[in-house]
Amino acid sequence: PKGELTSWRARVPAKDLVELGAAVAADPEFTSCLATRVWNWAMSRGDVVVDQTTLSKDVLEELSADLRDSNHNVKRLIRKVFNHPSFVRY
Repeated sequence: PKGELTSWRARVPAKDLVELGAAVAADPEFTSCLATRVWNWAMSRGDVVVDQTTLSKDVLEELSADLRDSNHNVKRLIRKVFNHPSFVRY
């Protein structure tokens, strides 16, 4: 709405959507959160916030690093999750 500021954290405003996007992308917790949510969705697990369903540290680091390295390519993250050895059954 007109006059309402954008913020990416409580009381940390961004002057416009470009600044908001840059701040979110620079936040190291963003990639971890996104990787966890995609993993939980693919694995039909509960929500990380509501159900406290977290990932193992090694899988989270792997997915987060790949997400950062790919310039936050979500399609690539989804593909990586669905092709992960923990997902694929032989």
